[in-house]
Amino acid sequence: MNTYFKLSLAAFVALSAFSANAMTFGKPKYLRTMEANALSASSLTNFPECDFEYDTLGGEFIQRVAFYVTKDVLNYATKEEVSSWVDEQIGFANISLRNNCVKLKKEVALVRYVNELIDQEFYGKTYNAEDLNVVDYQSMISGMNSTQGGVLQETSQQMKSDWKEFGFDRVVNVIPYYRKYGNGVVCGVGGNFFTRPNAEEFTYMDAPNNSWGSETLSTQFFATVAWPNNPMCESKSIVAHELGHTDGLFHERGQQPTVNYDDTLGYAASCGGHNSIMYSGIDTPSALGFFSSPNLTINGEACGDPSTVKGVDSVETLHFNLGLSSLHSNPRDVPHQGVVDAGDSGQVGDTSTWNFITNTRHSNNVAVGSVEITDSPTALSESDEVLAIEVTRTDTSADASVVVKLEGEGAYAGADFEAEKVVSFVGGQNTETVEFSIYESNIPRAGGTVTVSLAYPSKVELGEESTVSLSYTPNKQGDVGRAKLAAAEIYCDANCTDGTIEVKRTGGTEGELPFDLVIREDGDLVTRLSYSFLDGESALSLPYSSDAITSLTTIDIEAAHPVLVEYGRLFFSYEYETTPDPETETTPETDNTETVIVDEGQSTSGGGGSGGSMSLGLLALLGLTVLRRQTR
Repeated sequence: MNTYFKLSLAAFVALSAFSANAMTFGKPKYLRTMEANALSASSLTNFPECDFEYDTLGGEFIQRVAFYVTKDVLNYATKEEVSSWVDEQIGFANISLRNNCVKLKKEVALVRYVNELIDQEFYGKTYNAEDLNVVDYQSMISGMNSTQGGVLQETSQQMKSDWKEFGFDRVVNVIPYYRKYGNGVVCGVGGNFFTRPNAEEFTYMDAPNNSWGSETLSTQFFATVAWPNNPMCESKSIVAHELGHTDGLFHERGQQPTVNYDDTLGYAASCGGHNSIMYSGIDTPSALGFFSSPNLTINGEACGDPSTVKGVDSVETLHFNLGLSSLHSNPRDVPHQGVVDAGDSGQVGDTSTWNFITNTRHSNNVAVGSVEITDSPTALSESDEVLAIEVTRTDTSADASVVVKLEGEGAYAGADFEAEKVVSFVGGQNTETVEFSIYESNIPRAGGTVTVSLAYPSKVELGEESTVSLSYTPNKQGDVGRAKLAAAEIYCDANCTDGTIEVKRTGGTEGELPFDLVIREDGDLVTRLSYSFLDGESALSLPYSSDAITSLTTIDIEAAHPVLVEYGRLFFSYEYETTPDPETETTPETDNTETVIVDEGQSTSGGGGSGGSMSLGLLALLGLTVLRRQTR
């Protein structure tokens, strides 16, 4: 066994169980049915009826997830769009868990924007954000290495501080999609634990990582996903999928030969024309939210196998990793909170304490009292200098904090006003007033609304008055419209070097509308081109020429203010003026393989090779990492 594996094995080794024959926790019954639209036909889905109320699950059943979004994501989305995306991702994860009667709920502990990497020194090399894919970024940040300096050290220290204050269980990093990994599109990556509910016997090396009271999160509790500025990465389940890996689940059996263990259950399933969340590849818009389980059927086909050998049952595996499974010799009714009893060296300890899904918090973050918005205006004008919000809490016996957030409709956080402020109460203090700066853009537009909300409380609960809405009045009434990418085509005769980019103006056409087109080649900046719609102009056909236009050439649209553009990305499509030569024709790359990264940066694959990111030499930090490729 190599040195790395000895040092890090405890962070990702499997759980196991004494009993190999038992029913799934919760005793579900087939009483609920749902008609779901599939791509070609409707599906009859028999979801089990739960014997507990999902909405009232206590804190011991809740996994708190912290999102760290690099600021360059805001080149492709507004903060409002990022917030909606986070809520939708966590919401779909919870719908899927509820559908399977899993006693587990996800909640957003924190959304924090962090700087992207710029001239980052890392083990003798220098990296910028555009140099990285999700695998590279995960490799660098999950090591929590604060000795490299620069943004990486800054972000690692911020995570450690947040971990102590907010007590979250998982980290999801969100970065833009810049470049491919190997010869395919990788949209997400997550740390993975082996879990072995059907093991005949198990050792102390199978015990879960004990993070209660530790200074930092385990590297295996990190996931990194690509913001869908690359349309190939659009998925409503990408976060649920990657978090599933951190909770001990894998792709379908056989897809990852190196982890196809007989006594492991947590594999994905395909049943009745639908794939479970953990299936490899990116889902379709019609995807149903479910995990593999023999207690679920779709179109008459079971979505799992209860066998003790080569079985498939993600639901049982999740309950096992919560310490609730009836496969356990001593299952608990409530997931254990506190130090895990791993026993003495070479011994297992009390297996009923094994819970690494909701038991990784720095401390028992007990809330004392509640906090509410107690004073705010009812209207906001672009000409105002500041917006003052008063926040009050009911109990002053201890320190506490809460974030005051501003989000808009027709107005935008970070562009029209400051996005958020932290209110930090000290013992004995019950009221704090925060002021937000208001910015003037003088762009013609209609009025809108601004929502003020309290979020991410630490050691305090949110009260009933935690959200207020204000009307927003711009300085100039009108409608300048928004620039939107419509099409991009290349016309090929001898070479594919010339084409056009079509840009539409939606909404109004009042005044000038400036925007930029950003051209990249596999993430590397090629050029930035500035254009403007003139007053009354609604469509532009812009010529573009380059010596190298390929399937990896992308076009993004940006503007100085988010009200001016509808963010989006295009790839060039090909129009041939003469019959193309199949020897030289450039077509988009596809790669339907899935790559498993194991220790010391080695890669095993079902087809495609490992990528250039191996040159980082950093994947040994991860132990076991699972990728999700685009396969549509």
